[in-house]
Amino acid sequence: SHVIALDLSSASLKYAKEKSDELNIRNIEFLQGDILEMNKDINFDIIECVGVLHHMENPLEGWSILRSLLKPDGWMCIGLYSKLGRRDVMAA
Repeated sequence: SHVIALDLSSASLKYAKEKSDELNIRNIEFLQGDILEMNKDINFDIIECVGVLHHMENPLEGWSILRSLLKPDGWMCIGLYSKLGRRDVMAA
């Protein structure tokens, strides 16, 4: 498989690259960029987007772009933060 890891944060990408190197994982391409500027010619079998869409000015625009990048028989996992989901973290 070939994995593309996209993030706005160069620091997050650097950390992810260090961890993949430690684990000798070599099939990840690390790209700094914005979902809104993704190459529309790329289609993915799997898209995982966690902790991103709810931070966007227009989350539905981000969702729409991700959906357009997913192959017809593809799979998408979206993770959103919520007050209810983080109540134990906040209590700690």
